Amino acid sequence: MREVLRSGRLGRINYLMGRFAADYRKYGAWGAFRHEIPHSLLVEGAVHPFDMLRNLSGADCKTIAGWEWNPAWSSFKGECNNLYVMTMGDGVRACYEGSGTGAGVQNAWHREY
Repeated sequence: MREVLRSGRLGRINYLMGRFAADYRKYGAWGAFRHEIPHSLLVEGAVHPFDMLRNLSGADCKTIAGWEWNPAWSSFKGECNNLYVMTMGDGVRACYEGSGTGAGVQNAWHREY
């Protein structure tokens, strides 16, 4: 995918999107320690799609803003959902949506899009 994007065949990159959704609602479904730590999805998961977005855009992240939260009904003690928007150094915009409490369509490890 990186080669296609960098080739210019599709034009210039404007916007990239990463999404991760996994059903880790049951305590321990993603390893018990991740249900105990703060910022679990950011620390244990989102760092990888962030790196993927950086690699695909061809530039480091210049600015980032976003939110992370933990639903009241969650089995996590820390934040397990997040939404971030980024501006890369080359002007490409990127968005990342992550959920460790996804009950709908899954995009878990090795199935992200």
